[in-house]
Amino acid sequence: MIRIGSSLFKAEDYIRKAGYEERYDQLLKENEHLFTFDLIKEKLALAFSRSDECLVSEDIISIMEMCYAIGNAHLFWFERLLGNHFEGIIVHVTYNISAAKIEGINNKIKPKFTGIFSNYFLPLMPMESCRTEPMIPSVV
Repeated sequence: MIRIGSSLFKAEDYIRKAGYEERYDQLLKENEHLFTFDLIKEKLALAFSRSDECLVSEDIISIMEMCYAIGNAHLFWFERLLGNHFEGIIVHVTYNISAAKIEGINNKIKPKFTGIFSNYFLPLMPMESCRTEPMIPSVV
């Protein structure tokens, strides 16, 4: 019994129905991956808040092991991603170095570089658009 009724307020007894424990277990099983993702997120936040590379590497390795142990395809991908960028993550946490400045310079150069070649290939564009069939080299 969850709540006893009252004659003063004309409320009836409230009795728990069967099946709540099974439903609770089912909800926990359905949301198991969400709990795992939340735990991984918290561990990543902890790892990136540290400045000691030994502790950060231990945190990242434990996250990678957790991703591998769960067996989810998305977590396999994330484990592979962390493994491929492991040294870069350690360098970023230790020295606060990132590739953002280099990427910014590349993004400034690309439009100018593309503009030079677009002037060179501009006269050929109308001829290509008039073709009825695509220009595919034939294999002899």
